[in-house]
Amino acid sequence: MASEVAGRICTIVQLNELTENDFYVILNSDGISPVDSLADYYGVRLKMSAKAKHKLAKDAAENGLGVRFIRSQIQKKLDDKLFEDCSRKEYTIS
Repeated sequence: MASEVAGRICTIVQLNELTENDFYVILNSDGISPVDSLADYYGVRLKMSAKAKHKLAKDAAENGLGVRFIRSQIQKKLDDKLFEDCSRKEYTIS
């Protein structure tokens, strides 16, 4: 069975585990940052301190849940802030 499945795969790619620094770079990269995508989705401006980004990056690296974890954490915090006051156009995530 394993050889049958392997025969159908044209390319095998081995990925390295992302580090805390990798996650921090993602959080600061235009176009791929979950901060930017959530801001665009909700039509607001989001600010995050470097300290908050480092903490999220560290947590993502330690628990192995990756960028989806980071996005869900940011979204949860943003949802709480939107619930408190949805009329604002700028929010700070800490």
